[in-house]
Amino acid sequence: FTLPLAWPSLRDVSLYADSRVFAMNPLLRIAARWSAVRALIARPGRFSLALARWFGARSGGIGWEVEAGDGAVVRVALVARAHSHLVAAMPAALAARALAEERMAAAGLVPPERQVDPSELKDALAKHGIGIFGSRAGSGWSAGVPGSA
Repeated sequence: FTLPLAWPSLRDVSLYADSRVFAMNPLLRIAARWSAVRALIARPGRFSLALARWFGARSGGIGWEVEAGDGAVVRVALVARAHSHLVAAMPAALAARALAEERMAAAGLVPPERQVDPSELKDALAKHGIGIFGSRAGSGWSAGVPGSA
């Protein structure tokens, strides 16, 4: 795994995922090791979708913790009581809309941070009930992204 050259000070990236579905985390660990199990759970179908809807959580979120070179830590979380899948889909949907409406200023290969206006993304997430929370080291969680207006 090679870290992106766009952020030369980036030294490490870690990921922890929790499906929040009964017995799904152990099943995913097994599927990561055995291709037969992986093939079985990768099959799309109404049955697996129904099971996920029945046993799965309605709420969800994603969070980041970033430590600067000087040791300062910032944490940001996007949290939703429902429809948390929109956190992943919303930036692409907004970028597609900007392209369709010919509002995309840049052309060619556009870095992610220039594809969507941050305030437009924040408003779209809020419209769907997705909260943005953040903190800096030594402070508590608060609504809004740290350092943003």
